[in-house]
Amino acid sequence: MSIIKAIAEAAREDVEIGALVWRIRAVEPYDLLEHGQPGLMIMKEVLDPGGKDKPAKDFDMLRMSKAQREKGRKAQKAFDALVCAAVTHVRASDEDDFTPIKLVPREPMANEDDGILWIGTLPPGTAQILMGRVFNLSVPAEAAERLATFRGRPNADSDAA
Repeated sequence: MSIIKAIAEAAREDVEIGALVWRIRAVEPYDLLEHGQPGLMIMKEVLDPGGKDKPAKDFDMLRMSKAQREKGRKAQKAFDALVCAAVTHVRASDEDDFTPIKLVPREPMANEDDGILWIGTLPPGTAQILMGRVFNLSVPAEAAERLATFRGRPNADSDAA
């Protein structure tokens, strides 16, 4: 395997969810800062208003205030944007060849004939699983760890020097 191929593979991952395999790529750090971090902060505020650190089991969506629901929608849009940026291909788990796909955050932008799907058409839970994997793949430490498997782990003696 060439170093170029190793770098490319460290920046992407195939994620099997149900009967589909999604190919995702790492997103730019700026995208994580623009969409991911604010989304996480908003969700923390929605799930834990006032910073009370109440257990998740006490969370009740039906009792959310209108402001909390709006913040939740805003966070969801931020997460959807990251998933849309990261997904590049899809295939059935029993097939070998991937099909290029583009996910879009708004339904009017979709065109199934051109391989452009609205993120809202994904099977339930798929976008959430992909979001977690996108974060893991895009964080520099994770990407460095994946690339380290290509060159082998440095031994303890070389770290001490």
